[in-house]
Amino acid sequence: MSAFALDIAPVTKYVLLVTFKWGATPTYTRYTTWDSDLVLSDGTFTSEILMEAETNGAQAGGVTDTPWNIRIPLTCDPATLVSRPYPAAQIYCRIEECNPIVPTERRTLFYGVASRGTQNKGGAKKLVQIEVAGIKQLLQFSSGIAADQQCAWALGDANCCVNLGLSSAGGLAQTVTISSLSGSVIGLSSISTPVGDSTYWSFGSITVDNLPIMIRSFAGLIFQMEELVPPEWNGSTGVIVPGCDKFSLTCQDRFNNLERFCGAGIAIPAYHPQLETSAK
Repeated sequence: MSAFALDIAPVTKYVLLVTFKWGATPTYTRYTTWDSDLVLSDGTFTSEILMEAETNGAQAGGVTDTPWNIRIPLTCDPATLVSRPYPAAQIYCRIEECNPIVPTERRTLFYGVASRGTQNKGGAKKLVQIEVAGIKQLLQFSSGIAADQQCAWALGDANCCVNLGLSSAGGLAQTVTISSLSGSVIGLSSISTPVGDSTYWSFGSITVDNLPIMIRSFAGLIFQMEELVPPEWNGSTGVIVPGCDKFSLTCQDRFNNLERFCGAGIAIPAYHPQLETSAK
């Protein structure tokens, strides 16, 4: 009779903790791979044994982090948000591991922002894979200034200094109520637009619950947005800010802010000196 040996691999004592955060309030959802809910100092982590989290490689130097992929059921927020055809407010994610018996044995594995959501990835029905990109990607920007005739500053930033606070506090932003919605077109109940400025709100934005969507064009109280508008915006209150095409004439006429205009190429002549016809 042959001998039979049963090898039992020890199960790790650590379980995954995943925290999502989004919106202005903000909204938190917390999940764990433990077989029951975990009540920790920062909240209750709901048991979700179908959740998985993995990375494609070790973190190293460079300009980007290696992303993590989190798979959660479609019924777990924010899975529904990231798998819809509408834009969503930025979703922050913290991935940790914890000893459920000794909760103080806890450490952070990764922190980042959700960059993509894929439903039924690899044929996994009713599961959503959320790609979590590292914070490094938010720091990637050009260190130089383009030598063209448009301003390099973002409207309202620390260099521009245009006041985009609410009009009640002396700023240019207004509180608006969305009274109708169809696809990417919304209607406002009321708004105050400066007389004679037909592009005042173009390139501006409307923000609801920390989600800004750019304005493509407007006519009266009807606004064409750059993206599909989430249906829950209908009837909501948001904040609208004017737009800027980044040209000096707009900077002067609309904002009276020409002294802070930063178009490094504003004085470049219209002709190309190297293409001039030789005098000889």
